[in-house]
Amino acid sequence: MKVEFKKTFLKDIKRLTDKRLQNAVAKAILQVETAETLAQVKGLKKLSGYEKHFRIRIGVGLKVEDQVVYFVVLEHRKDIYKGFP
Repeated sequence: MKVEFKKTFLKDIKRLTDKRLQNAVAKAILQVETAETLAQVKGLKKLSGYEKHFRIRIGVGLKVEDQVVYFVVLEHRKDIYKGFP
């Protein structure tokens, strides 16, 4: 799949200090890039009430439009629902 990153996501990535989380995010990005469909991505869940918004369990917010996956935000798992979408 084609992947693009929003400015907010890139800003959140720069603030990461935890190496485990950095590796998990890199693995999630690679998994989305190599997947042919969204069903192949582990930990991906559709946000209820939204047709194009998804989240990955580690705290990554995604938006899907026209076969392009946008990485929008990176928050703590408990906070992902407060500001996204």
